[in-house]
Amino acid sequence: MTLKTKLILAVIVELIYIIASRYVSFNFQDLTPNSEYLKTILRASSAIAYYYIFKDYILSFKPTYKFIKSPFFVISILFFLATPLLVGNLYFMGDYTRILFAITSIIVGLREELVFRVLIQNSLESKLGPVYAILITSLIFTVWHFGAIPNNSFAFGQVLISSIFLGLIYSATKSFILVVSLHAIYDALWSLTPIYTNVININWGFVPLVSAMLITTAWYYRFKRC
Repeated sequence: MTLKTKLILAVIVELIYIIASRYVSFNFQDLTPNSEYLKTILRASSAIAYYYIFKDYILSFKPTYKFIKSPFFVISILFFLATPLLVGNLYFMGDYTRILFAITSIIVGLREELVFRVLIQNSLESKLGPVYAILITSLIFTVWHFGAIPNNSFAFGQVLISSIFLGLIYSATKSFILVVSLHAIYDALWSLTPIYTNVININWGFVPLVSAMLITTAWYYRFKRC
């Protein structure tokens, strides 16, 4: 299969996914089990299609975990995962729905990291270098979420910052498993909130989230100098 053919197939797969997932969002009550079942099938199907199309490319990257024991890395992860716990407020969802969303976060993380980190970011990095690759991928990632997340500054801000955070980690480690795990845990923790009766205003979520990104940036450049 030629590269041109692979790219055409990838565009077709993504267009089908976007149209179908947005159809589900507009025609089924969002944040409900039925909506999530359908979206999970779509996510899993498209992820399998991408893996089949780009299997050799995906498997060509070998992860390294040499620098993840750094205090910078550990602290940044703690700040990152603290965000949903501090400001998450999904009190309106029943227990079953929240558990379902927590479980399906694995598929969400797998699909999105496969598309945006492994395929898009890696492709851009080989041509533009890591910094531009991470920033451009994160902008695409944020725009891609239009219509899929609440239309407010925090929703889009946290998508952008989280993407930069995960992009830095992936660029340094090339570990698909690591970024999928972090993405899935982060999303799952939102589903399990609130953990406090008096939930903090959601915009305060930028404090741990931006802190995580800045600490990870320091970790990343320290890693690059080694």
